[in-house]
Amino acid sequence: MKHAEGTVHQKRPLEALEALEPLEPLEPHKPLEARLAEHAAIERILNAYLRENGIFDPRVQPDQKQLSIPLTDGAMFRLDLPNTGVSLAGEMSFWSRGGQHAYGTSFYQTTGSSYQKVEGWQLIHFILDELSCLEKNEDIRLQKKGELLLNIQNSVQKTESYLRYFLLQQKTRHPSHGFLPSEQSLFRGHPFHPTPKSSEGFAKGELHRFAPELGASFQLHYLAVSPELIVEEWIQAPEGDSQEACIPQGVRKAAASKAERGREHYKLLPCHPWQAHYLSSREPFRSLFLAGKITDLGPLGERTYPTSSVRTVWEPGHCCQYKLPLHVRITNFVRVNTQEQIKRTMDAAKIVRHEQEAFYTERLQVLMEYGYRSISLPDVPPQENDLFMQECAVVFRENPPELMGKESPAFVVGSLMETPPGETEPALFRAMRDHEESRLPDLGDWFRQYLAISMLPILSLFAEMGVSLEAHAQNSLVKLENGWPVKLYVRDLEGISVDRQVAIGKGWVGGLVDADSPVLYTREQAWLRLQYYFFVNHLGYVVRTLAKYGGQDESAFWSIVRNTLLEQRQRLLSKRMADCIDALLHDQTLPAKANLVSIFQRRGESPLYVDIPNPIRC
Repeated sequence: MKHAEGTVHQKRPLEALEALEPLEPLEPHKPLEARLAEHAAIERILNAYLRENGIFDPRVQPDQKQLSIPLTDGAMFRLDLPNTGVSLAGEMSFWSRGGQHAYGTSFYQTTGSSYQKVEGWQLIHFILDELSCLEKNEDIRLQKKGELLLNIQNSVQKTESYLRYFLLQQKTRHPSHGFLPSEQSLFRGHPFHPTPKSSEGFAKGELHRFAPELGASFQLHYLAVSPELIVEEWIQAPEGDSQEACIPQGVRKAAASKAERGREHYKLLPCHPWQAHYLSSREPFRSLFLAGKITDLGPLGERTYPTSSVRTVWEPGHCCQYKLPLHVRITNFVRVNTQEQIKRTMDAAKIVRHEQEAFYTERLQVLMEYGYRSISLPDVPPQENDLFMQECAVVFRENPPELMGKESPAFVVGSLMETPPGETEPALFRAMRDHEESRLPDLGDWFRQYLAISMLPILSLFAEMGVSLEAHAQNSLVKLENGWPVKLYVRDLEGISVDRQVAIGKGWVGGLVDADSPVLYTREQAWLRLQYYFFVNHLGYVVRTLAKYGGQDESAFWSIVRNTLLEQRQRLLSKRMADCIDALLHDQTLPAKANLVSIFQRRGESPLYVDIPNPIRC
């Protein structure tokens, strides 16, 4: 394994952890949502373990001696765990060239030619026992394994709740689809993450108020802050407006009517309602409230809707989305906006604005971050102030009205790849069928068009501008017209990485950004991130979905990727573009995050990467 980028931030203790009840082994009579949630966890943990240990095809070949375990229409797989001596077997119903395999519902522990059925949680324990052998200290090993197991249980329980909610909604009304439903229906999450839906911080009764998967909506809480405490940076105002337009007009009017005498000039800061409650009982907020430096205005404005990231919220018809700080651990991280993240975001935004024509095209649009606003305390040590600022820093993101188009909405790519509970095909196919008289289009043609709006412009941005987008499946939204992809939106500039040498060559360094800007990376780092986030995470997910549910082998779609790149290679290209294409066509491997071992080793914020076979080369 090799270590890649990442800055380790000290994790602060969480005061409100949900109580986790032990999960019983899964049995056939359990509710559908419980069986689906556990199976999703097994699939993710198995696939992550296989990928991270270089086991790319665990299927038992016909000429190998097989156990006579029950099979339906899949192939038997076998997994030997060398450190614990355990052998596992089961049915692989779909083999994925990218490693996102699908499995049957039964698993077995094998000894010689005999086998014994194991329940889902037993299988997870076997994998974690093997994984824990990476830690030589026995006490630390047990602690790390216990932490990971609790987080897995947390994730499964949350997934079960979300799936149950969806199934209940199905009984009362036909589920809708479009921009908002896709933002709030990422039920299972990252396909190679052991705890994709875990969260720690919401009290047990709060989840329904704030979880997008439970259809949550709420008013934002607003603070009025004395101007000398405000720190902010604005890169661009919404089109035709001033920066103050990022706060809705109705909120500004309501705040003005509540303003106390002498505080009319205070600036408004939106706050997640959970975060507002969290901050209200802590110093230095309490002292600032008492001193009149901050006024608590309470809930104001229209209802907002949490998107798939949980802490970013969307308000219909408003020019901005809000990326809010939320002191809740979601998967690996407490979701606050650190100073380094803010700096990277703002520097990326400066480059996007400066080269706007490259980032706002007919096929690809990178959503702008207009600016940020936070609270800073001048009379406290810098480290203490940084911790304070990250708890209240809000990033204002562009919110194009066309995302909500009735005839051609934009969908979160990750949500389209999931199969809703109780259904037999992914949300993507339903979106296709809605415009094809219940028929699917030719999937090869559909995929070629998808590559034209995603792979080609994303690759060109890196080759010509040195900009690597973090265009993973949750950060990307695809606009569909009559079921066909016509435009890709990529959000969250905090994930952008820029090739330092290109930035120097274009005069950005020393002009737009400082030489030590966190948005600047070596070419190798930026290229690794692009390969992983787009080609492995995003494109691999799309290929797997089209192949599995279209009844084809993934190689058919990876061949389309290869042929598309070959066609581009024949054209008159820059050397950088030609080099990128050649690497994708001929390199033996691509990089993939090792989420399972990284989380076990407590380095989720500076993850390990592994090499996987390059499916484009096949």
